[in-house]
Amino acid sequence: EEEEPPVLLKNNKFSASAEGVLESFGLPKKGEIDPTAIMSVFYVFLFGLMLSDAAYGAIVSIACGVLILKFPRMSEGMKKSIQLFFWCGLSTLFWGIMFGGYFGDFIDVFSRVYLHKPVTVKPVWFAPLNEPMRLLVFSMLFGLIHMFLGMGLKGYMLIRDRKYLDFFCDVVLWFMLLMGLILIFIPSSMFRSISQMDLNLPPAVIQVGKWMAIIGAVGILFMSGRDKKNPFLRLALGAYDLYNITGWVSDILSYSRLLALGLATGVIASVM
Repeated sequence: EEEEPPVLLKNNKFSASAEGVLESFGLPKKGEIDPTAIMSVFYVFLFGLMLSDAAYGAIVSIACGVLILKFPRMSEGMKKSIQLFFWCGLSTLFWGIMFGGYFGDFIDVFSRVYLHKPVTVKPVWFAPLNEPMRLLVFSMLFGLIHMFLGMGLKGYMLIRDRKYLDFFCDVVLWFMLLMGLILIFIPSSMFRSISQMDLNLPPAVIQVGKWMAIIGAVGILFMSGRDKKNPFLRLALGAYDLYNITGWVSDILSYSRLLALGLATGVIASVM
């Protein structure tokens, strides 16, 4: 029972390219799920969002594609790494087109200086250098989706193992608290100043958000230490667990690095 069995990962061609990333953090143990498929999608998605220049993405994908075709007998680990960056290059190409980044503003500068006729390739979505706060909001939104999906995977494993009470206390209550706080935060003046968007939710929705947050917080307070018989210890453990809301806030804020790195790409390219 105490022995650790060897782990064999089995994924499709796309997800298998990210198995090296998973192995660097630790392989799933017996009874756990293999998160490679979901992790690989977010890895490629967020990589492209951070680099977000169509020219860079095209160069990375073409270079990796040539290496894979030219050296078919390379080691399996090296091949997977190059395949991963091939997909990351395509993601970078996609986000570059969405944000209008082609070696930064090279096309605009080159056409104005050398052709004496400005040519501007407009972004399909928006230009982050012109609307940085908009990208900040979407970076945090992608981060929230990323974290909620992780919580959903935890819930799936608890339901699979028939730990229904743990699912309710550790997943449902936290989801209620977080969603309630989000619904309260969206119509606030702080959100308007950060996002530069005015989203007015119906009063009924805000009221639902308040009750979701209250029920979630009270539930976490009383149910986090449910395995302890001492009521004071249960409350203390519940209060400590509720304090972890600060960890959620800091984790969501950490996705602002997507904005920082995305802007850095455009600024450095423009300077060059």
